[in-house]
Amino acid sequence: MFWRDIINDLQCNPPDVKDHTQVLEATGPSFLSRIYNQNYYPDIFTPDRSVYIPQLLNRKADIERARKNVNTLGIHHGWGTWRRSKLKEWFTVRHIKRKLKMVVDDIKKNPAR
Repeated sequence: MFWRDIINDLQCNPPDVKDHTQVLEATGPSFLSRIYNQNYYPDIFTPDRSVYIPQLLNRKADIERARKNVNTLGIHHGWGTWRRSKLKEWFTVRHIKRKLKMVVDDIKKNPAR
């Protein structure tokens, strides 16, 4: 039912996105939340935010704390690769090295995950 409602809403109200700042509301998490909150879906389980998107105020310390929390199953790394405003940044050697280092460090610290 949920995905049918998503498709139906997209067909009936095609998003009119003028720039990258509207993506979250047009087809992203805000859109999905809107559809979810407008209807009742008893078969959908929504875990606590800390399970997949823990609050990361102090990136390094909070990520480490989330990794040690047995209730956290994943962490959203918001790199914003879909944002046009960061396009030049993505392709710099410095940026690629930094992102690769984050992935390698994560694998070293948590080889079982």
